[in-house]
Amino acid sequence: DQRSSVLALFYFAIPVGTGLGYIVGSEVAGATDDWRWGLRVTPIMGALAVFMIIFIMQDPERGAADGSKLKPTSPISDLKSLVRNKSYVFATIAFTCVCYVAGALMWWGPNFAFVGAKAACGNKANCGDITLANVSFKFGIVMTLSGLLGVPAGSYISQIIRHQVPNADPIVCAVTLLVSVPILFFGFVTANYSLSLCYGLTFFAGLLLNANWSIVSDMTMYIVIPTRRGV
Repeated sequence: DQRSSVLALFYFAIPVGTGLGYIVGSEVAGATDDWRWGLRVTPIMGALAVFMIIFIMQDPERGAADGSKLKPTSPISDLKSLVRNKSYVFATIAFTCVCYVAGALMWWGPNFAFVGAKAACGNKANCGDITLANVSFKFGIVMTLSGLLGVPAGSYISQIIRHQVPNADPIVCAVTLLVSVPILFFGFVTANYSLSLCYGLTFFAGLLLNANWSIVSDMTMYIVIPTRRGV
């Protein structure tokens, strides 16, 4: 449970950082009146992250937290073992699909919502207030909040259930993903009718998608021995 909590703390940074990227990028691009500056701020943050990794982060010995005394094997032997590990293979394939969906949502979501909102507004007086920058900013807030709540919520629910149900982790992942599909679909369909409803449904879909991040990593940790996790 302690490792699950730490993984939840670590992995909530991915969706939250992505959401903040929309906010920072749209604000910088708007302030400079140049979309390129929305991208130029990223290397600065990356350089800061690299500095902190090199000089601040302490990398513990692999397997120390598990009390493992196993000796490393050859890379070929590790790869063969991972290929034969069905749980690892299916978890990797499934999470690749999750990342694909999340990436598509992050990339196309603001544009889809913007086009839908403009089409719904038509020639009304306040249609000029609907801009891609404005939609991207609000979309970033929605995804940031869904990450802040979804990652720890998924980990917490899984930790509670696993004491009664041994395979709680994959069950929680499966249920949240299946439920997120219709919510996300109708979320973007409603952009033609109500932008606020689109944001609300997208938030709940993102909440369910983000619930998987730390759980999948936790599953990978206990189905792969410490000496093979770096492969």
